[in-house]
Amino acid sequence: MDESLEYLARVQQLRRERLTGKRRMLLLDSGAPAGSHVRPDEWRVIEEFDGYEWRAVGLAPNYPSAAAYVHRQHPQA
Repeated sequence: MDESLEYLARVQQLRRERLTGKRRMLLLDSGAPAGSHVRPDEWRVIEEFDGYEWRAVGLAPNYPSAAAYVHRQHPQA
């Protein structure tokens, strides 16, 4: 690879900035992302990216509740 370390570090920083504050939902039992068609009535864990890792921020009893929280607008810190 011919990319400089500075370039690669900047790419990683931009990726972190883009993902920071983003949320996702995972099936509670498998820890895998799943769409609304995959067991929609089962619990999901809500995670938010803090700039370095995905952290659990809540639980939802089903897909519609999880989707409402994940897609809700929230202020950026």
